[in-house]
Amino acid sequence: MESFPTPPAPKPTKKLSNEIIAAIITGVFGLATVLITTVFPKVLPERSDTALPTSTNMIASTTTTATTASTFAITTSPTLSSGLATDVILIGNLQEDQREIINAGYAAALELANKLPLMIRDEFDTPDYGWPESPPTEYETNFCEFKIGDGAYHMRIETKNSSGSCWTTAPRSAKNFLVSTDLSAAARKDLTNDILFRFQDWDDYFYLSIDTNSQQFFIGQYLDGKLTNLADWTEEKTIHKNGVNQVSIIGVGNQITMFINQDVVAGFTDPAPKSGNIVIRANLYETSSSHDLVIDNFILRGE
Repeated sequence: MESFPTPPAPKPTKKLSNEIIAAIITGVFGLATVLITTVFPKVLPERSDTALPTSTNMIASTTTTATTASTFAITTSPTLSSGLATDVILIGNLQEDQREIINAGYAAALELANKLPLMIRDEFDTPDYGWPESPPTEYETNFCEFKIGDGAYHMRIETKNSSGSCWTTAPRSAKNFLVSTDLSAAARKDLTNDILFRFQDWDDYFYLSIDTNSQQFFIGQYLDGKLTNLADWTEEKTIHKNGVNQVSIIGVGNQITMFINQDVVAGFTDPAPKSGNIVIRANLYETSSSHDLVIDNFILRGE
């Protein structure tokens, strides 16, 4: 596809207090002791080279008895100054009691993130927010079509003689954000759907990829044009093979948290948070194939 479009400037919104922002950051990181003793009492009741799915590859959790957030780190990238994400947490790898503690912290963080100013709430009944629409357009490897219809946003991809991708950009950007959307699911081996976030350009962004056929997810980071696997393809039974999958991501300060169908699945530290775009992408890996990715109930809170 062609050059990345620049989204319209966000509408003026009322900023959150520093205390609320600090509480969100603390909650997302999952420091259980801090959450239980201090936060809880205060809160109110791309590219075409996306990695292909492979057999489930669960990363072993760190062996330790401490109950701090660093206990639950699955992988740690180099130093913070490098810009690579650190302290990647895969919730499915934790013991049951550890998951309960972390989930309680993430639940509080999600509640607080819902207090961020509302930027987009779109059920796609009308073209209010200016999502890009275009008829089928031919690119090097595939055709892409974008349209609003039947109460949803449709992104149709049709490949020619190789694999290909189509993507669309949310018409607002944010540094601190909560994004949530429903993506149609199709149990087919040649399809993955991605949410890209803190997108600067095609050399600098994070993404969560979902393969509904194998019920797996993948987390990647492009930094200076190089892909780093933050979490290899990981089995997650909360992913629906057919129907709709709700995907939600919180990015506040240095902390990133990911939810699939309202279950937290992963988190990590972003050492250099920047304001960026939200991009939704569909990838087809078979030739002469097509898919209509249906996007609905898109919500973006942020500033």
